[in-house]
Amino acid sequence: MDINATPVLEAYKKEADSYSSLWDSDELGEQSASRLKYAGVRKRFPQAPSDAIAMWIADMNIRPPEEVMALLQQHIVSEYGYQDCDIGQAVADWHSQQNVQLPSQITSAVLPEHVVDAVSTIGAIDTVLRTFCSKGDKVMHLSPGYPPLQDIIESNELQPISIELPLSENKAANSSHIETIDTALLDTDAKAFLLCHPNNPTGTVLDSENQAEIIRFCERHNILLIVDEVHSDFGFLPHVAPSCVPLFGAARGLLCSPILIHINSASKTFNLASVPGASYAIVSDEAKREALQRALNRRHLYASHLSKLALIFAYKASSKWLEQVLAAIEFNRNFVNAFFYHHKLKATYTMGAAGYFLWLSISSITPQFKGNDTSSTGFTRTVGTFNDCVKNGVIGSDGSAFGSPDFIRLNLACSPETIERALNRICFC
Repeated sequence: MDINATPVLEAYKKEADSYSSLWDSDELGEQSASRLKYAGVRKRFPQAPSDAIAMWIADMNIRPPEEVMALLQQHIVSEYGYQDCDIGQAVADWHSQQNVQLPSQITSAVLPEHVVDAVSTIGAIDTVLRTFCSKGDKVMHLSPGYPPLQDIIESNELQPISIELPLSENKAANSSHIETIDTALLDTDAKAFLLCHPNNPTGTVLDSENQAEIIRFCERHNILLIVDEVHSDFGFLPHVAPSCVPLFGAARGLLCSPILIHINSASKTFNLASVPGASYAIVSDEAKREALQRALNRRHLYASHLSKLALIFAYKASSKWLEQVLAAIEFNRNFVNAFFYHHKLKATYTMGAAGYFLWLSISSITPQFKGNDTSSTGFTRTVGTFNDCVKNGVIGSDGSAFGSPDFIRLNLACSPETIERALNRICFC
């Protein structure tokens, strides 16, 4: 089989063409000397071939909203000296707009005064743990999970407690799964629960009642619940159009629980990593909010003026841009399912109900035979490990770092042609 052929894309060409203007080509990205997604490949993966496909870093092959970049440029050339502005109202307005689908009786809401700006989500989470935990405290986290979160726990000399996450596979196009975590698995002696929701890398979104159960569990046992929600604007929940995943607990009126700290950012949603867009914490409990604010200020980890402007401009002016991006990513998620169906391949994988990641078991890919049919669509394969993927020119994120050695995380926020060529190299080499 020609691994550069794209027969699945040809079958969906008309729909794919409607999103083609959004995607920057890999060739254009490779011309950038500073974009880490491409510039870092040679240094970090020296065994990769020269035509390697970069699908590892969690940014999108889509240019940020033009309105945001224009406003930032205008500000840079017209203003100077120390500047300041507040993001509280913009954050409150944004989440109010995203919660329009919640039941009318739900009254909890983000207030401007609940918002604390921060230089980055990781910086905010690190400061939360330093402020509210002590050496040796237990901190729960999900597995598989985003590696820097466990790194932060360990670097603060805290004890990581891994909570295994169930994996529901995508069975067909448009399949998204809402999951639950059994609260009996949670540790009553933990000081904190650091939860990535939606989860990175699996895209897991927890059922709203399960969210409430977790919040109540943490309230009963005085456990601080820290929720990293940077992927929440990429929601593909069942039976609704692509939209924001409500903030943790919001659907059950528990958004403002005193044990809850939400962490979020505009950078991921609007592809503003190079600016970056400001990050922030939403903390309804006044004492915790003031303690966190003091800790961030002492360490100079507050957001820069330019990053706060980027957030404000994005949240106020870029909803239509985001709608287009969500539609294009939804097509790519369905396209992955179509690829495995077209080639009659069985595989263990998920994209969850949010985000733009494919979480794929490398060794699970096998031909799917029917009846006495022992043929496949050219299925020959030597790829069985992450290093094999790299040698074949697919640069994803190694599942070992997430706690799942057999898996690879692939970034689907790129052209469907790139996705098909990458899957060809994994499945047919």
